[in-house]
Amino acid sequence: MLFYRQIKIKNDIINNRKIGVDMSKLKKLLNKVTKKQIFIMVLILLIAMLIVFLVNKFNTDGMEQTKGVNVYYRTYTKKHGWSRWSKNGVTSGNKKDDILNIQVKVKPKKKGEVTYNVFSKKWSGNTEKIKNKKIKGIKFGLAGSVNVRYRVCYRTYNDKNKWLEWSCDGITNGNIKKNVKAIELKVIPKGVMKYKFLKDYSTSNYGTSIGF
Repeated sequence: MLFYRQIKIKNDIINNRKIGVDMSKLKKLLNKVTKKQIFIMVLILLIAMLIVFLVNKFNTDGMEQTKGVNVYYRTYTKKHGWSRWSKNGVTSGNKKDDILNIQVKVKPKKKGEVTYNVFSKKWSGNTEKIKNKKIKGIKFGLAGSVNVRYRVCYRTYNDKNKWLEWSCDGITNGNIKKNVKAIELKVIPKGVMKYKFLKDYSTSNYGTSIGF
């Protein structure tokens, strides 16, 4: 019996040593996997941060920007549906397809909102839900506290006149005989030099509207 116990104890010691060696290898393997995963996660995070930086850098109109207020807008075409949101003077629309609908919002929301009318065969109401129709003219305005210090400016693109001159605060922009194919929108402070904030300001030969 004593001999049997000695043999059992010896075997247990040997087995424990074997298990210890295996666990050590497993621990090293897990450490390697964990380090690799951490490296991959850090790399993914850095790539994501770089993408966000580049998007923010190039998703501007190259002009001075208004601090504290951003205007976002997107356009709808029959071929592509809703576009991605553009903001602060960046073009929405591909200059080829007719724009059938527009959505606009101000951030932060507490600052107020953008009111707008579009012209198809007639002008839409300020609060009327715009139906998908070919748009020939637009008018934008500001409502709420944002209207105290800022103004909203906008311009349209059509295949005959290209970009029309910038309009602001409810002045019509568009050609009554041509469909709008792209728009640009921007909220700027009152009293500033417009050419510093608005791309190609005062370079159009056609004015802000034609036929209205």
